[in-house]
Parts: sequence; C-alpha cells; structure tokens
Amino acid sequence: PVCTDGDKDGYSAEGGLCSTQDCNDADKSIHPDAIEVRGDGIDQDCNGSDLAALVCTPGSVQQCYTGPAGTQNIGICKPGNKTCAADGSGLGTCANQTLPTTEIPNNGIDEDCNGSDAVALITPAFFNDAALRCIAYAPTNFNPEAKPPQFPSVASIDEDITLLYNANFNCLVTYGLDGTLKEIPRIAKEKGMVVIAGIWSLTSSEEWTNAINAKPYVDAYNFGTEGIYFARYTLAELRPKIEQLRAITGKPVTTREPVVAYTDDLIAIVDWVFANAHPYWEGITDPAQAVQWTKQQHDALSARTSKKVVLAETGLPSNGASGLSQTSQNDYYRLLEDLIGNRSPITFVYFEAFDQFWKPEGGVGYWWGHWDKDRNPKKVATPQILYTKVPAFGSFENLEGRVVNVRPLDYKTVSYLDYYGIWWVKPYAAWPLTSIDKFSKFICDVTTGGSDQNATQYKSFIVKPDYQADLHVLPVLSDPKVLAETGVTR
Repeated sequence: PVCTDGDKDGYSAEGGLCSTQDCNDADKSIHPDAIEVRGDGIDQDCNGSDLAALVCTPGSVQQCYTGPAGTQNIGICKPGNKTCAADGSGLGTCANQTLPTTEIPNNGIDEDCNGSDAVALITPAFFNDAALRCIAYAPTNFNPEAKPPQFPSVASIDEDITLLYNANFNCLVTYGLDGTLKEIPRIAKEKGMVVIAGIWSLTSSEEWTNAINAKPYVDAYNFGTEGIYFARYTLAELRPKIEQLRAITGKPVTTREPVVAYTDDLIAIVDWVFANAHPYWEGITDPAQAVQWTKQQHDALSARTSKKVVLAETGLPSNGASGLSQTSQNDYYRLLEDLIGNRSPITFVYFEAFDQFWKPEGGVGYWWGHWDKDRNPKKVATPQILYTKVPAFGSFENLEGRVVNVRPLDYKTVSYLDYYGIWWVKPYAAWPLTSIDKFSKFICDVTTGGSDQNATQYKSFIVKPDYQADLHVLPVLSDPKVLAETGVTR
C-alpha cells in the first residue's frame, strides 16, 4: 500500500496497513500518541476534540458550604469539602458538611443555626386567674418626647402604682425600661402585682440590660409596641430578640401589635397573642357598639390560634372628639367587663392608667387615661357597685352584684329593700354587711323575713368593714365610710 508520512512523525495519512492514521500529516506534534494540550483549541491526540482547560488541580480539596447565608459555623452548622476530579474537570459534591435542621427546644443545641437554642414556648399561667385586672401604665410626670426625655422620680412612680393597686389593678403592663422606668417592675412586684414589663427599643442596650436585671420582679415580657405596624423593625429582626429574651430569663415573651398586624407568622413566635384593638380608630364611639366590635376582634383572633389571646390595649378616650365623654368611657369598660372580662379569665388590658399630654394622636391621645395627668380620677376610675342579678318580683332568689375600683377584700357591701315605703337592711339587722369575694362579686340574701319577695326597690352600697349599718336609714355618700351606691326599682 501507499503510505504517506509527510511530517515524518511515524504516522501515515492513510492509516490502515500503513500505521495508525495521523489526523494532521502536516504537523509532527499532532498524531494519535501525542500529549493533548488542554484548552488550546487543537486536537493533538487525534481523538476528535480538544480537552477542556483544567477547572481545578486533580485531587485537590476545597472547603464548601451550601446552607443559608449567615449560618456557617453557627451552632451545629459546619462546612464540608469538595475534591477535584482526577482529570481536573471539576469539583465533586460537597461532602461532610452539617446543615441547619429543625430546632429542638431546651436541649442546649442550636440546630437551626440562628445563634441560640430555642426555648419552648411558655404559657403565661397567671392569665388563668379570673381576679386578674391589668392596666397599661406609663407614668405621670413622664415625657419621652422632651429633649432630653423627662423621666419621673422613683417616688412619683411609687405614688402612681400605689394608686393603681388601691383601685384593684393587680397587674401592670408597661412600655419601656430606660431611665427611672427600670424601677417600675420592682415597685409593682413589692406590692404583689403581676408585672408584664415592656421593652420599647430593639436596639437599646440600656433597656436590654435593665430587662435582664429586672427578671426577679417580672412575670412576663412584652418586646416592642406596634413596631412592625409602623415599620420601625421587621418580624425577622424581632424574632431573635424574643427568642433570646425567653432563653435568658425563662419567662413568657410576646409583642404588642394591632389586630391587623398579628399575622400567623407573628403568632407563631410569641407565647401569647397581645393585640391592640381600639374601636375609636374604627370610627366607633358608642359604648355598646364599641364593645361588640371589641369582642369580635378578640373572638376572631382566638379562632386562629390555641394560644391565649389578650387585648393589650382597648378603650375609649374621654375627650377630644364628638361622641366622647367620661360617661361613654366608663360605660364601655363596664359593658366590656360584663361581656368579656366576667365570662373568662382576663382577656383585655385597660388602656390606660393616666392621661399622657405628650402624645396628641389625632386630638384624642391626651385623653385615654382612667386618671388625668394629676392623678384625679375620671368616672371610669371611681368606686362603683353594679347589680348583675336582680330577683324578679315575688322571687326568693338572691340579689347579686359586683364592685369595681376597690380592693374587694378590704370592703363590704350593705343592701336595703323598700317595702311599703320603709327601708330594711338585709340580710339581717344583726349581720347587715355582705362580704365581697376576691373576684369582686357579692351575693346578698334579700328574702329573710316577712314579705321581702314583694319589695319594690333595692339599694346597695360599698362601705368600709367597720361601717355601722342602721336598720332603716340608708347610708349617704357624704359619709367617709361609704364609697359608692346603686339601686333598682322593680
């Protein structure tokens, strides 16, 4: 056969019987046994293609991690390695890395690599006390908008809290822990109150330190107020703060947001739902309509979760717009107590303790308090006695009622009936006073003789325990031992 080897490299152009065929007989560096040069665009070894350039050094090892950004070397999360293929064409899969997994609370291990072990959600058991009566508290003599902020003295805070305690508010919900506000949990706890301590700022190291130091006096924490709603921070920023505070203190933690901002994602991270529900901002000032709206908000939230739902703020201002008055404010709370508060353990927080003249809020921000800025009580904060059950005419059932704004175990009630124009103290002249239970309720037997069941009027009074009741003469409010009265005609 004819065998041509033009480049004298020992390989013929014809191949076959001559030799292995040369794919380029004009270049002696190209033949079937030549060493391929990677990535030069030339097929030196005549296999039909050039080899790709080396991606990595064959057999070399590189560190790798495929988990979410910010989780590497946090908690259990560790990087692995990739080994370069023998031909240098690329790295293998990432081996031996540890990625985030589902967090197991309370085991001391950070499985989801967020910087801390999760603490299991803590149910705030104190809400099961039907005698609990919580009020939102910002102090008198306080102005956070002043430059610099004006903080009350510790003595002034003590006066505030003593006033609230004596009005039978046994639970305090606060907003911040900077300045002298850090003393509030201690003062309230020393009076025997439940304390839900508020932290206003997510970034304040002062508040964070004070919150941790207040742990012995705090029953639960509220981290942030309407910050998500007003875009001061995000849920992603709030979540680790709640988890860290819960882990450090072992106390329940929540946040205060309007009902509309309480998403399912937010509900998932709190120990109880703490939502603001203000009928006024929905254009409702009629007390009865406002109560129905408030109940709807509470019930709608409760239907979405098995967690305890508490309305963190609810109320009506006493002034500042048409339809608002001290009477409408008082009527709202008394109706709400009947509809919600007396139906089950605490489901709302009274808003708020004192008028705050540093927050105008559409002309009504000054007027939400139960007391004015000088601690003078509005109607809503005065001692009151109300009937919850009046026997039907001719009935032998008891007269039942409740009192508000007095410490129930420190007072008594005295009741009278009118029979043919003569008042008779009940149940007996020898035992005229009726005890009030810790839930602020009283029951009086008003059919203890004669034709009591046919009485046409009842009158009842809150009195001091040493009040000397007359058989036929009604108490008078000018008597310093008489605090409040109510009555009904049937």
